[in-house]
This record gives sequence, C-alpha cells and structure tokens, in this order.
Amino acid sequence: MKKIIITIGIILLVAVGIYAFYKKEDIGSVSGNGIAIGEKVTMSGVSITPLAVTEDSRCPADVQCVWAGTVVVKVLVEKGDLKKELNFTPGNSATEFSDKLIALDKLTPDRKSTGEIPQADYRFEFSVIPSSKLQSGTLSGSVTVGPVCPAENPLGFSCVPTPEMYAAAKVFVYQNDKKTLVTTITPDATGKFSITLPVGGYYIDMIKQSIGGTTGVPKNIEIVPGETVTLKLAVDTGLR
Repeated sequence: MKKIIITIGIILLVAVGIYAFYKKEDIGSVSGNGIAIGEKVTMSGVSITPLAVTEDSRCPADVQCVWAGTVVVKVLVEKGDLKKELNFTPGNSATEFSDKLIALDKLTPDRKSTGEIPQADYRFEFSVIPSSKLQSGTLSGSVTVGPVCPAENPLGFSCVPTPEMYAAAKVFVYQNDKKTLVTTITPDATGKFSITLPVGGYYIDMIKQSIGGTTGVPKNIEIVPGETVTLKLAVDTGLR
C-alpha cells in the first residue's frame, strides 16, 4: 500500500512539473522583487531590459491629488535579430512585439513627497503573452473644446481650438471600481483618440471643468473582442 501511495505521489509531481513548464512557456512572467534598470530577463523567447524611467508624475502616496499622474519606462525588447525600444506604463494595454504582447504589470516603489526616486531603486514586473491569447477591442472617439472665443470678437481672434487645448482634455480610463487608473488618453491635435484595451468593463472620466463642464462622461463601457466603442466628448470652456 505504501509503495502504491509513493508511486502515485511521484506521478503527480511529474505531472505538475510538466504543466508548470508549459504554462510558463505559454504565458511568461516575472514577479517577486522585480528587475532593475539595466537588468535583462528573458520570457517566452523575448528579452526585456528596462533602460530608464523617463517620466514619473504619479501622485505621491502620502499626498491627495486631483490627478493621478503617470509613469513611463523606456524598455529594450529583443527577439532574435529584432530589437526595439518601447515605452511602457504600468496597467496600460499590452504592446505588440513580434508575435507576443508585452505588458508592464507593476512598478515599485510608490512616489513619496520627500523626493524623487533614484533610477537604481525602481523595480519592474512584466508579462509576455502570445498575441493569439489576448482578446482585445478598441476605444475610440473625439473631444470637442469650446467656445474658444466670446460671442463678441471684434479683434477677430482665431476661434479654432489649438492642439494644446485638445491635449489638456485628457481622458482617463479606470477599472470598474472607478479608482484604479488603467491608462490616460491624450487626444491628438484634432481632438481624436483611439486605443486598444483588453476585453472587460471600464469607467471613463475627465477632469471636471470649474466654469463650463464636460459631456459624455462619466460613462461605463464594455470592451468586447474585435469591436470598437466610440465616445463623443465635449469640454465647455464657459466662455460666452
């Protein structure tokens, strides 16, 4: 009886080992303490080397902010002879590279109001997913900004919104909890935007305008595979 139990245990251990091996090859990930700038990790045939944190405007953890801010990491990704430098933001949609999708899942430490974080102190966790494994859809839309001029414009100032006005009308994509920021969308010079998101539910919002207001948000959306959700948003500047 003891011999049978031991044999079954060995079979189970081998089966678990085989499953873990193939699962790691299927969806590679690095977690735990994360990797530092300049360190290279290879997952599912893709080598990833964080080069630098080029922007860290996150709200300090010990401060209450109106805007959550963002963080951007420049990363060298390699597969065979293919090399490319890409920018990643934690929680943002995965970036396609070769036949894989790469995501920056986590970045530490949190910012504090006491000072900037040295580059050497950052740690990163990535995941590499075969592109056929991730289902995604598209969020697109447009933002209008106006009025830009008062009703009476005797000097003939241009009443066309500038690219800077559109860029300031950022669109925030949260998880359904309305707190966890997934990504920040900056409209282009004409107010249009488009982004790929994994399937699931999201909460869309913009910064409230103190004088005028915004229309079209807040709004809950559902991203489904291969389809596009289109939003028409408007920022009222309050000029009359």
